[in-house]
Amino acid sequence: MTPKLSSISGQEVVKALQKIGFTHIRTKGDHSFLFNEKNGKTVTIPLKKRLSKGVVGSIVRMSGISREELEELIS
Repeated sequence: MTPKLSSISGQEVVKALQKIGFTHIRTKGDHSFLFNEKNGKTVTIPLKKRLSKGVVGSIVRMSGISREELEELIS
């Protein structure tokens, strides 16, 4: 069973995006910055214990993947 996207942490999202080629650029404060060379996308991820639905949607748009793809990567 896959977790609801609204109950995932920032760290889980970082790990999921790294599986598909995003690399960690830097961390500033409580935000991690990832970059994907293949598509040229940069994603900013707050490193909170629980991300809101809106933040997850924003991450999905910035990364260029679908919500379903993110769910599969996290599970």
